Amino acid sequence: LTGELPFKGKEVNTLLHELVTKEATPVTRIKSSTPKIIEEIITKLMSKEQDLRYQSAKGLLYDLERYLKGEHDFVIGAKDQKVKLTYQTRCVGREEELNKIKGLVDNTWDNKGSICLIGGEPGVGKTRLIEALKDYIYNKGYDQGGLFITGRCVSQENKTPYQPFRDAMNEYINKLEKLDEVEKLKEVKRIKEVVGELGKIIIRLNPNMREILGDAPDLVELDSERENQRFLTVVSNFFLHIAEKESVCILFLDDLQWADEGSLRLLEEIVSDIGKSNLLIVGTYRDNEVGEKHSLTRIKKEAKEQNKYALEDILLTKFDHNRLNKMIAGILGEKEEYANKLTDYVLKKSGGNPFFAITILRELVEQKTLTWKDGFWQEDWEKINKIKILGNIVDMVLLRIKDVPDNIDRLLRIGATIGKEFKMEMLYELINEEKETIVNWVDEAINKQLIEQSIIEKGKMLFIHDRIRDAFYKKMPEEEKKKNHLKIGNVIEQRNKGKEDEGEIHESPVLFDLVYHYIEGGDKDKALEYILPAAEKAKENYANNDAIKYYKIGIELLEVKGKKDSKEYIKYKEDLAEVYLTIGRNDDVISICEDMLPLKKLALEKAKIFRKIGIAWFKKGNWNQCEDNLAKGLLLLNKKMPRAKRELLFYLIKELFIHISHNLFLKIYNRKKEKLVRDKDKEIFLFYASLGWMFILSDVGKFIWSTLKMLNFSESRIGQSKQLGQALSYYASVCMSIPLFTRAIKYHEKSLILRKKQGDNWGVGQSLQVLGYCYSWKGDYQKSIEIFEQSKEKFEKIGDIWELGMVEQGLGYTYHYIDNDKKSIESFSQYLEISKKIKDDYGISAAQTNLSYYYIKKGDFNEANELGIKSIKLSEENKIWYVNCFAKINFGYLEIERKKYQQAIKYLEQAKKLYENNTFLKDYTIYLYPYLADAYIEDYKLSKKKKELKKIKNACKKALTQTKSWLNHYGTSLRVAAKYYALINKKTKAKKYFH
Repeated sequence: LTGELPFKGKEVNTLLHELVTKEATPVTRIKSSTPKIIEEIITKLMSKEQDLRYQSAKGLLYDLERYLKGEHDFVIGAKDQKVKLTYQTRCVGREEELNKIKGLVDNTWDNKGSICLIGGEPGVGKTRLIEALKDYIYNKGYDQGGLFITGRCVSQENKTPYQPFRDAMNEYINKLEKLDEVEKLKEVKRIKEVVGELGKIIIRLNPNMREILGDAPDLVELDSERENQRFLTVVSNFFLHIAEKESVCILFLDDLQWADEGSLRLLEEIVSDIGKSNLLIVGTYRDNEVGEKHSLTRIKKEAKEQNKYALEDILLTKFDHNRLNKMIAGILGEKEEYANKLTDYVLKKSGGNPFFAITILRELVEQKTLTWKDGFWQEDWEKINKIKILGNIVDMVLLRIKDVPDNIDRLLRIGATIGKEFKMEMLYELINEEKETIVNWVDEAINKQLIEQSIIEKGKMLFIHDRIRDAFYKKMPEEEKKKNHLKIGNVIEQRNKGKEDEGEIHESPVLFDLVYHYIEGGDKDKALEYILPAAEKAKENYANNDAIKYYKIGIELLEVKGKKDSKEYIKYKEDLAEVYLTIGRNDDVISICEDMLPLKKLALEKAKIFRKIGIAWFKKGNWNQCEDNLAKGLLLLNKKMPRAKRELLFYLIKELFIHISHNLFLKIYNRKKEKLVRDKDKEIFLFYASLGWMFILSDVGKFIWSTLKMLNFSESRIGQSKQLGQALSYYASVCMSIPLFTRAIKYHEKSLILRKKQGDNWGVGQSLQVLGYCYSWKGDYQKSIEIFEQSKEKFEKIGDIWELGMVEQGLGYTYHYIDNDKKSIESFSQYLEISKKIKDDYGISAAQTNLSYYYIKKGDFNEANELGIKSIKLSEENKIWYVNCFAKINFGYLEIERKKYQQAIKYLEQAKKLYENNTFLKDYTIYLYPYLADAYIEDYKLSKKKKELKKIKNACKKALTQTKSWLNHYGTSLRVAAKYYALINKKTKAKKYFH
């Protein structure tokens, strides 16, 4: 008609893309003389929607004949019988919701990432809305420069932790494989730069990523809590940068109501930084299955109440008459006005649920109560009213199960035994039929709307609803269930035999499946073969809740078998306690460990249990119980510690004497080679390290003793080692807090040299960090900044976000001392963000009060007040008295600047009481004395009460003596002393102090 092709792509891929995604240019735009009715016929023939095209040659011929007879204005398709209804329809009635999501997609191209949650009951149209979103992305051409990847959550016992994110990575890999070689190499290089030296974390989550990242370097080992946070940070960063800067990524997560806790925690981590990214997360969930305690509810609440991130929450409601009528007319290929009566009936029966409505419509057609006759769909209302329509969508679908042929029933029973989803290749091994036969059975099950193909993974099938899977599973007698489970377990085991060296049998999906099927099959011995590896794999993959589940299953099975005193049983208990310790379930740790004590025979084993109990009490903030249990453990290892104050002096003198003797006979104790260290000595060292962490917050005298003891013990019993490097760093920290800066630097450098020699990368970063603080306190600021930056680089490569936070805090203080406010605010803001990310109340409250100081300097007293109050409140609630002390000092400074001197004195005197009743790091609290003296002076100027002068004089004297060794604060003390002498008219003395 026009002499032009509808699509003009010159390359095959471009042409295929246009065919799939773009509508052809309307004929009349190319040839304006074309009759409008002919254009309508051509448009119908070329529609992307299958159900909108002509369904029969007869229907097309009828319309062409009408045109040839001279009719130029009629409704086309009137005689076009629907040969076979597809029950598919365009996205109707969701224009408002779709426009919202389109807007979010467009924003993502401007690096304004966000999360969109789409809630609604099953069958309300969530999936169809996502399909419409895909169409929009393709039609806009966004897919040419972006990613659309999908992950699905499933409801089954043996689900894999982080499965939706593993699925999304698999889709990413598949898309990457389709790029030409040059583009692929470019993308691989970019992703390697994103993950840096931490690629092994991504590979642990999804071993298929090894194809992209290759052999990633080994990770620096961190303690469990930090390992978990590193995992979250690295994987979050991967998804936030999975698309190039000039592109976008839409990550679709389906059925979030079934997401495991690990996946939801990872989702929370990603969205906390999503605002400035080119990532849009779209998640669907059943709102009736997400209660107040569900983590998704918390994510929504935080977005709404705390404005943490951009979140759009769309709730899909049921259809009204107009929307349902439009949908039904579209399925039937009927004019909307002809479908009104049928729509009334379906609406009443379905309540407006679109999928339920389609199920009812299908039932009417299959029961031949709705038939095509004389070019129209005609209803037999007498028959329709006799059809039994059950009360909900699932019951309607389940009704069809009763009439399922035996072959389909057999297929779906086995599928249901595998789980909510199953792979075709498994069916081929489990069903003794030809592959073609099984494929035909699967097609028939799909046509009956019992299962569907996965949109994520080729060859995977899913039950349309979990209730359908449950129905087929429950139909089986118990013996058949057990038999099927054992058969499936054996197939999985056989398929993975011989792959141990490749590590494949140790992948979590395989292990979890084996445990599940052998337990359900009643083979407890077989299950026990895989439970411990499954628990350890879950722990390695940072899925602590799953690890707990498997440890508990193992403990229960061993108890049933009467093996409560076996090594295996004790191992399960110990590992379970370790996981509880990691996630902060400290009461559970204490309970399990106390139960285990009678089962331990050797003193070393009992000591290890007491150390775990001590750490749990430490995390609960109970210093006395912590010290009691650590003392009991040390006693079992033939080591005593001072408990009463009168003992402490003797123990201190003893350790100091040993330390001096070690220095005098340096060659004996400074061993050239690392000796073989006994487990007992390693455990004793850990006790002293644990005591050090506790005493630094509770008893400075005992802290100095435990540090000296750790150093002396390391030198005499362990020699050149990571332990000695750590002990040297601890001792240097004691020296700098006295302060003996020269000695501190000497020992920090010793520690640094030894840790480098030992290949202790984390230790090198930590030594650099504390050395940075040492130079900052000493007043050598440029050196401090230089060393902090070295430490920062180390911890960024290692991925220890905790230590990065401490580095940022140190940089913030150092920039503060040289009046570089911009840099200081940047560092403290970064420290605050890190602390929020790791949920560290200490860091949050410390960063808040540090930032409040700068708002005071800027004169923004309202912001300073808000941050200061938050810091004081948070530190009081959590009994973080060190932070509470300097938060009140800074608030006192704020009140001085606001000229509210009585209020300033109140806060500063509260801080003074805290300071004098505790042992705090002086560089961050000792400046309370000059501020207090300053507040007294300014208050006196208003009151002129002579009796206050003595108090001011004493306060100035105290400030001078307390800060004399602390260069960062001595200048402030000199200034307030000068103000005092000027106040009492001693100008010569005032001038001297001002100088």
